[in-house]
Amino acid sequence: MSRWERALPLLAAFAMGFAVAIWLLPVMAGPTVQRLRLERDAALAQVEALEAEVAKLEAAERKRPVVCQIARARAEIHGPDERVGLEAARRIQKELAAEQIGRQLENVSPLILYGRYNGRLMEIDGVVYQLGVQALMIGPDLVLLGRLEPVDREAQTEGT
Repeated sequence: MSRWERALPLLAAFAMGFAVAIWLLPVMAGPTVQRLRLERDAALAQVEALEAEVAKLEAAERKRPVVCQIARARAEIHGPDERVGLEAARRIQKELAAEQIGRQLENVSPLILYGRYNGRLMEIDGVVYQLGVQALMIGPDLVLLGRLEPVDREAQTEGT
């Protein structure tokens, strides 16, 4: 008996096992495949529902009016020297930031801001300066541009 004749029953048993496995695989795995298909269909339905909700929210966002707010406040003050200008800018910027950041642009009055800062007297290092507002820009960045001029003590005492 040759080697092939001895291997033939073994090959036939392997082929028969393979055929039975192919026939039994759908029968045994069928419920699992069906469950997985149902889970996939449920997940796809949930994705479609969420996409529809996102589309509605995006449409509502586009229809909503844009409300701009002041995000930053900045003051640029030119004085007789750089140190005096920087100190005045620091004080005014601190005050502007505390009062104006977060306010809606439509609620900010340029006339009130101009009147509040134009002509303001500031004492820096024992010298009194008067602030003249040159420009006031109101937007997401609130910017006050001004110039400091020293006030004569004699003219100040005559006025009072």
